[in-house]
Amino acid sequence: MNTLERALSAVGLTVSTIPGKGRGLVAAKDFHPGDVIIQQEPYASSPSKSSTGSFCDGCFASANLRKCSGCRIAWYCGSACQEGV
Repeated sequence: MNTLERALSAVGLTVSTIPGKGRGLVAAKDFHPGDVIIQQEPYASSPSKSSTGSFCDGCFASANLRKCSGCRIAWYCGSACQEGV
């Protein structure tokens, strides 16, 4: 059993081949509504424009935004998001 399979098994999941669909995660135990099954920071993200304006490029907030003083393209809600803290 490889590292991924062991980690998934520990949280009640398994990788399985589903005919006509391919490989996927399958629950190996019962979960309750609201249970966190998998949590991971995104590898990359891309905020989009909305009808009400832009979103923070750090946390996706939509209030109190300011354009990045460096590139003048990105929007941030504060210095913590701009600095990536």
